[in-house]
Amino acid sequence: MIKTILVGLDGSEHARTAVRYGLWLGQRFDATVIGLHVVDIVSIEGSFFHDISGSLGFEPYLDFSSKMREVLHERGRALLQEFADRAAESGVRFDTVLGMGVVANEIAEHAKNKPDDEFTFFHRVRPRKDADPEALDERSLAFESVYVAEIGKHVIETGGYPTMPYAVSRYDQAPGEVYGRSPAMQAFPAIRTLMAQKRVVLTQGHRAVNPIILTADDGALDVSLRPGAIIGSAVSQDGRPLVQTMPVGDVNLGRDMMEDERLVINDTFLVSLFQILVETPDRMTATQVLERAQEKGQLLAPTVGQQHDYLGHVINREIDILARQKLIPPLPDELREAQGEYTIQYDNPVTRSSRAGEVAGLFRMLESVLPVINITGDPAPLDHVDWDVATREIAEISSVPVRWLKTIDQVSEIRQGRAEQQQQAMAAQAAPGQAALIRAAADAKTKGLKAEDLQ
Repeated sequence: MIKTILVGLDGSEHARTAVRYGLWLGQRFDATVIGLHVVDIVSIEGSFFHDISGSLGFEPYLDFSSKMREVLHERGRALLQEFADRAAESGVRFDTVLGMGVVANEIAEHAKNKPDDEFTFFHRVRPRKDADPEALDERSLAFESVYVAEIGKHVIETGGYPTMPYAVSRYDQAPGEVYGRSPAMQAFPAIRTLMAQKRVVLTQGHRAVNPIILTADDGALDVSLRPGAIIGSAVSQDGRPLVQTMPVGDVNLGRDMMEDERLVINDTFLVSLFQILVETPDRMTATQVLERAQEKGQLLAPTVGQQHDYLGHVINREIDILARQKLIPPLPDELREAQGEYTIQYDNPVTRSSRAGEVAGLFRMLESVLPVINITGDPAPLDHVDWDVATREIAEISSVPVRWLKTIDQVSEIRQGRAEQQQQAMAAQAAPGQAALIRAAADAKTKGLKAEDLQ
């Protein structure tokens, strides 16, 4: 409960608004409203208000600081009187304080010994309907921002944002539904059922461990629960027990029912799914490993598809903030031609697992094609695959660090060097034959033969 409300008074429009709201809260909570005005010592002793008449060629004004203090005190008393009149009209208990010092320190000093009263405010952000990019005020911002006090539903502040400042993901959303539901909302009935079952099982377990004793109401039986005690009258002469424990429910059945609810909750939070993902059979071939990764990707596909609902807003917000702070390098030509429009591509272990099927498909194709190549001796079927693209994407999907891979230019240099070495090897192999032809041509020339005769 709010007991005391402190309102700062300085004659501004903001202070008048604070007075109206403070008096309204005072009426609402039957609280005392204190009006505080602080004579700013900086205004008296600061350099701006020093007497500069001597510098202008006039006689100095004697006792300038005390006169200024008197004027500021008089102004403060007038503000406090105005506050007192309004508080009296509102029928609210009030008090006035006139202080002097640094304004912030004085306000903090008066509020130091007061309990911190919490207020609830709502922040509404939505796309602005009357957005005008050429406006010079908040209407130029794409999203409208409004702070509203819970008490009285008063608008406290209005503003805006160029991009959505909040990132709220919707796990499950029905057609035509704006607000989504979380896994906890879906599992909430099972969670409540499990909590109720837990209470019953705990009660029954307590009764099983420390049972209720049933005896005949004849007043002659004295039951001792002390360990090692001997109870002489606990059985009849024919050996029939005269003391029994009250039957309790089947605790094991309660545990089974609780386990059923746990399975429902685990399925809702995808615990069962991730248990399947971590279970890997032993002795798998490379193709089987890839197929297993493909299965994991298919199971994770619905979850992967929802990451844009959350990360998309976060990324756009971060890029906008960095751009406004001029921390982003100039746009490349391709992005400038697209007028800054871009598409987000996510790269993380989950997305890479979902693409493992591409690698598995390539290996299955090779398993089918290689026998045909071995039989026919024709490697032409492999020409359909762009191995440069496939190799780099396989490395990306397999999470090979980029620093381990050579750049395209480095690969081109290696291939060029390899081609030159092959040409040199071919030239070396052909050199003996070319030398024989040269010697034969020289001998023919010596003997006066023509080149046609050598052939």
